[in-house]
Amino acid sequence: MPPRRSGPSQLKRQLAFFYLCGLAALTAICVARNDLLFNAPGWPGLYPLLLLATYPAIYLVPAITVSTLAATVAGMRRGIVAGISIAALSAAAILLYSDLALYALYNFHLNAFVWNVITTPGGLASLGFDQLSVGSLAGVLVLVVALSGLCWYLAGIAARYGTVN
Repeated sequence: MPPRRSGPSQLKRQLAFFYLCGLAALTAICVARNDLLFNAPGWPGLYPLLLLATYPAIYLVPAITVSTLAATVAGMRRGIVAGISIAALSAAAILLYSDLALYALYNFHLNAFVWNVITTPGGLASLGFDQLSVGSLAGVLVLVVALSGLCWYLAGIAARYGTVN
């Protein structure tokens, strides 16, 4: 078994593995919404491939930026970087899924109108949200954060013992 590594280089490797895992998760979210992906108008074979290559990355770039800034500002403190990275990946996954679900329902993406409906008192109730919907949403949010935490943990193991050749 290779020796355990520690220090800033291990944290950088952990962030790299973490966001590779995140890219795979966001791509899986896009594939799960295959009704939109494979029935899209336009070039039949090229469009889905371009979408899978770019759409998850668009949501992941801000999360990577925030994590990198946190690692720089926090002086590579593992706990702070972990919390911010897990929150950033969770937010990216939730926003991506929400955008795809919204597009499937109403044929438009997240925009100012949607944010206005969500943040206006009574806005969610007008969409049919009740206490059970809010409870289900909270459960999904906890699950997403837990899966992001698991991804961080597995990325830590990969960073400690994995080698890149």
